[in-house]
Amino acid sequence: MYAAIIYKSLGWDKGSQALSINGIQAALQLVIVLVNTFTVDRYGRRALLLAGFAIQAMALFILSSLTTAFPDNKNSSAAIVEVAMLFIVGLTYCWSNGPIPPAIASEIFPQEVRDKAFGFSLLGQTVCLLALTQPWPTLSAQVGGKSYWLLAGLNTLCLISVYFILPETKGISLERMDTIFGEVDAVEAGELQVDLKKSELMSQASMEQHETIGHEGDVRITDGRQESV
Repeated sequence: MYAAIIYKSLGWDKGSQALSINGIQAALQLVIVLVNTFTVDRYGRRALLLAGFAIQAMALFILSSLTTAFPDNKNSSAAIVEVAMLFIVGLTYCWSNGPIPPAIASEIFPQEVRDKAFGFSLLGQTVCLLALTQPWPTLSAQVGGKSYWLLAGLNTLCLISVYFILPETKGISLERMDTIFGEVDAVEAGELQVDLKKSELMSQASMEQHETIGHEGDVRITDGRQESV
């Protein structure tokens, strides 16, 4: 959102340098988003998130170190590396933590609450983005390059959370999604209910058959007694 402003704050403020860099990054991000549609089912959601957060955290730690070491942006080599790190963060976002969280949110919830839960998850993501992006210009102006340490820390926390909490959902049907969270398999539960119903019906039919046979036997015995009399 503030890419051009950020590039200017890093020393790329001559003419249209910041806008040109931002345009190049935007074009590359469009290509990466298209590529993501073919990789998300091949490599898996969890793997891409782990790789994405790890790469972004590393890039942001490098960026934070450079902006802290060269706050006046007078080092041209450092400025080039800083732009490269921002490119890495932006491009990685397009194939990792940008499109994948909504995909996961549309899969993991039970069918009866999936639409509402998906809506709340998107709302939560939007609120978090607004909470981070809206105060960013003020934070950057007051703290300077040290503000990137916040982003590096957040990416590290996300990396740890995904590693310990999120299971892989690749190749798992929506009906069997509950199993990876330790719940009862919906398909197996349905099949079990069908089997129980069949068993119940067969047992009921067997009981009715035995009652019918017993009744017919009583009738024969009664008829035999009548004949002997």
